[in-house]
Amino acid sequence: MKILIADDSDAVIRYFMRVLNMYDYKNVVVTNNGIDAVSLCEGYHPDVIFMDLNMPLMNGCDATKLISKEYPNIKVYGMSSEAKLLEGCDAPFEEVYKKPIEMHTVKGILDAVQI
Repeated sequence: MKILIADDSDAVIRYFMRVLNMYDYKNVVVTNNGIDAVSLCEGYHPDVIFMDLNMPLMNGCDATKLISKEYPNIKVYGMSSEAKLLEGCDAPFEEVYKKPIEMHTVKGILDAVQI
């Protein structure tokens, strides 16, 4: 399974890498902005994306809209530490989670995507 983590927080990226390594997911690419997240979909073709809503250059809502239009099979899960960021965001996320996402929730998402 190919996983893309799009978040501008080093702490969040370290957390995800620790969780994914613990569950033996090794095919992981990381970016810190929405523009790169969109670009990476073309060459990397992730199966699942964990997308921060608030990032520089392009936010997660706009990036997810572009990704879902161009790559409808990619599952995008939003994440935010601020509930107000969801206001006005009509991006087609599979689900949006408050950060940090619990380890068992990350594992459940990845298990569901693999089916």
